[in-house]
Amino acid sequence: MLTELLGGFVTAISGGGLFGILGSIATTFLKQRAEQKEHEREMDRQRMAIQVADKKGSWDGLQASHESAALIAANSHQWSNDIKNIFRPFITTLLVALTFWMFLEMLSILTGVKAIGDSVLTHVFDYNEVILLVKYYVNSMVFATSASIMWWFGDRAQMPPGLRNI
Repeated sequence: MLTELLGGFVTAISGGGLFGILGSIATTFLKQRAEQKEHEREMDRQRMAIQVADKKGSWDGLQASHESAALIAANSHQWSNDIKNIFRPFITTLLVALTFWMFLEMLSILTGVKAIGDSVLTHVFDYNEVILLVKYYVNSMVFATSASIMWWFGDRAQMPPGLRNI
């Protein structure tokens, strides 16, 4: 009985049965591996398409902003455009100078260069409010600077990892 079983086994091996089974297993494994690689490539393509669409949307928004500003200027009277062109730099410069003066006043209060009663601002704000205003000014300046750069040069900043969903 053992010899018959052993003989059948040898016949199966010599007839290619075992090699057929092993070949079938290897073929199935390689096919699954190829499908997995194709799936990974397709996922990479989808991620790239999403990133391209995101960047395109950002640029489209910037372009629409510039086109809107140009359309408003084109449909306004010339005297209105002239007043805007003169007034905007003047008011911007005036506001920046006033903000800078107020910031220097607050810093002189905080550093002790000026006594609390010597500053115009201390008639309106107490010491703790001045500290909060200085923090607000610093945060506002960082925001205004980054917003103006992004508006003029487009949304090209790279988001640090981990800050994407904040």
